[in-house]
Amino acid sequence: MGKFVDFIVDYDPDPRVVGKRILKNITTMRLKYNKPCIIFVGGDSGEGKSTFGIKLLEIVDEAYGVELDIENQIIYIPLEYAHKIKKILYGKGKFKKYRAIQLDEAREVIKAKLWYTFINQALADINVLTRAIKPIVTIIISQKIKDIDSSIRSTLTYYMTASRPLGKRTRVKIWRLWMDDRDIENPRLRKRRLKGYIIKDGKRIPFTPKYFEVEMPSKKIMKEYNETNTKAKGDIIKRKLDAILQEIKEDLGEPLERVTTIANYYVNNPESIHLVMRRYRNKLKAKTEVKKLHGFTVKESKEFEKILMEKLEKKGMVEQAKKSI
Repeated sequence: MGKFVDFIVDYDPDPRVVGKRILKNITTMRLKYNKPCIIFVGGDSGEGKSTFGIKLLEIVDEAYGVELDIENQIIYIPLEYAHKIKKILYGKGKFKKYRAIQLDEAREVIKAKLWYTFINQALADINVLTRAIKPIVTIIISQKIKDIDSSIRSTLTYYMTASRPLGKRTRVKIWRLWMDDRDIENPRLRKRRLKGYIIKDGKRIPFTPKYFEVEMPSKKIMKEYNETNTKAKGDIIKRKLDAILQEIKEDLGEPLERVTTIANYYVNNPESIHLVMRRYRNKLKAKTEVKKLHGFTVKESKEFEKILMEKLEKKGMVEQAKKSI
């Protein structure tokens, strides 16, 4: 195995237990030696990136004897960044024990260029602050590694990709990133598979995991996550829509079909559809939260679902929408 040993864990007949032990080992052992752990999780929409991030948060929290705090340990939108990272790093009481935070993807509510700027500035800040105050596990959820500037990319500890085969759990592949500076004039960031040992009957068995299968967090946790995520991102979308509606009203000088305009917004911004629609028996249905989010009556909510589905079908986008949820 050479000089690269990322983990040493005890054997268990259940591969899910071994997987959890490895994930705990590669994250918390760095904190133990006062080193930050920065993880990038990439993949297309609907592949389970955020779900996996939540499982990682749970594993780190369990190691430090705290319960997952969905509201404070996940940054849903950039506007939350400053006060949430301050709580994790400087907070007292329960916050003092928190050693992990997740930057959830916010591409569906801000322009790609702004997301790129935010995520890179946030990473630069985290690198400085976590070294000076306390090391933490930072999980970044985004679609592509290119969202991270090349100068910041070298600070990442692990690169992970999530994919969800049809009818199966999310599978996550993990690579350890390292800087190859053998040519000091042209150092290059490289990746390699995780490598380690499983101890069985007192013997060390070399092990290189191909991928990790992710178990869903509890229904309670996912319900809380989805509600908090929808509210945080939905508030921004609502403000955008209100501005669009007002602009159209001023231009036309007459009332307009609000439900149709809102449906058009989601057709033109399909990355946001998961905030208002859910899959039920392989069909798309409006979430109950859509009424509160956009101030719909029961009738308007049904009309929104009907109009949105008609527009998605007309554009041949139904399957794409299902995949993103």
